[in-house]
Amino acid sequence: MGKRILKAEMQRRGVTYKELAQALQERGHGASANEANIRNQINRGGFSAAFFIECCLAMGSYVVRLGEPSES
Repeated sequence: MGKRILKAEMQRRGVTYKELAQALQERGHGASANEANIRNQINRGGFSAAFFIECCLAMGSYVVRLGEPSES
């Protein structure tokens, strides 16, 4: 689920993997935050909630829609 939400947020904001990697580096993620590593980590979907939040903050996403409320 996190993978889909993160990719949707990237698309909505027009952020590429390269731009996200650069933004993460600026936030102190160091050399491991290169385009290839970020792309692989997101595409595998095996990342922590902390990584998800860092990516959102790096993109300037302070509110993320998790889904539509269901009607009962």
